[in-house]
Amino acid sequence: MGSLRPTHQSAPAIHSGGLKSVTRLADYRNFPDLARMFRSFCYVRRTDSLNFRLPVLDGGEAHVHLVPPSAQQLAVADWARERSQGLHIYLASSSPG
Repeated sequence: MGSLRPTHQSAPAIHSGGLKSVTRLADYRNFPDLARMFRSFCYVRRTDSLNFRLPVLDGGEAHVHLVPPSAQQLAVADWARERSQGLHIYLASSSPG
């Protein structure tokens, strides 16, 4: 139903840094059969069958409004950055304080 492609991605610093080999789904083959198989065990509904009205867009397209991040959003982003770099993990030999 799909083809797999080996690729490389950077490994977290706590594991070894550098690159690690991963296998990713590259593309689908015979997608209609895959969709039919999925629908055999999932109840799929489309918006036109839900009587769901989509809003009318001004000028026919969406508009992007940039808003500066709040202090809480910045704090969460810093926390996520530390976790991705492994800085939140303290080993016995390098405990804080």
